[in-house]
Amino acid sequence: MKKFILAIALNAVLIGGFPGLTLADNFSFTTINDPLSPNSGTFITSVGSVYAVGCYPDANKNSQGFFYNLSTGQYTSVIDPNANEYSTILWGTSGTQAYGRYWVNNGGNFTGSALTTDGQNFTDYNINPSPIPGGTTLTGASGAVRVGTYQDANYSFNGFMESGGITTTINDPNAVRHGFNILDGTMVLGISGNLIVGSYLDGNYHSHGFVTTGPNANQFIDINDPLAVNFAEGAFTTHGVWNNFGTSPAGGTVAEGTDGNYIVGYYFDANGIAHGYVLNHAGTYTTVDDPLAVNGTYISGIYGDTLAGWYFDANNKKHGFIAQTVPEPSSAMLIALGLGGFAFLRRRAS
Repeated sequence: MKKFILAIALNAVLIGGFPGLTLADNFSFTTINDPLSPNSGTFITSVGSVYAVGCYPDANKNSQGFFYNLSTGQYTSVIDPNANEYSTILWGTSGTQAYGRYWVNNGGNFTGSALTTDGQNFTDYNINPSPIPGGTTLTGASGAVRVGTYQDANYSFNGFMESGGITTTINDPNAVRHGFNILDGTMVLGISGNLIVGSYLDGNYHSHGFVTTGPNANQFIDINDPLAVNFAEGAFTTHGVWNNFGTSPAGGTVAEGTDGNYIVGYYFDANGIAHGYVLNHAGTYTTVDDPLAVNGTYISGIYGDTLAGWYFDANNKKHGFIAQTVPEPSSAMLIALGLGGFAFLRRRAS
């Protein structure tokens, strides 16, 4: 019954047609390790039509952003010129633009400032310029609409969207705020068209994904993989987007990206190991794990038939990855037969 209700809700918000990704297909995985990363510590946080973007820790353990050109395989480092501490993290991409955060040390107060960049030009954007560790982070864009997350004066996370200079806060009504200096709340992590996805923490610090159509929507749909396990309070996970923002959920599900047809993210099993998933309009979750992963797979983005994320190997080293669908033999054969029949008809007609 829950799956049926979820399917109706998803059909109401997801775009029809569903081209590209077919969940019956296999995936071909490519490991992405920035050559400047000294310890195989590469994150891929988003993928688009031109680039995959992410970050890696340098020799001083400061985060450096990078573009990875999907066509040429070229890496381009990205460092905001205003960053003076912990450097630059890229969280989203659209076209030739990337979105993220850089860090500034103001007399011992570390503040995250949002940025938009094409790798050479940088534009800052801040909702809350006060010295709060998380500050503001842009996580993606669709057309003229940008989305992201900021921390308020109580250190809680708040999602937002910005368009035409107008910023609107987006908070899931099921998110629970525990009080001052507790890192909780709602994070908006991706957008495609009018669809916005993210995650929130409930009263037990369990993570839940969500999808909505914007701040004026009266519907937030929960995204909870049925294989996800919620831990007792205090038994926290150690990796993932919440951890990258300074806190740890007690298991659950995270929704990180959408292309309008599918929602992607990851969930935690009983051992605290993450597994990637793809959710379709019918309410079906499909687990997708990088074959080289031992200690977790994290899917952070989707564009067409391409997934992106990172995994941990047996030595707990991080590696980025790109996964593209590979048609099953039966599908490839049908396509070949169809093309062959078309060619035959053309010959007959001539």
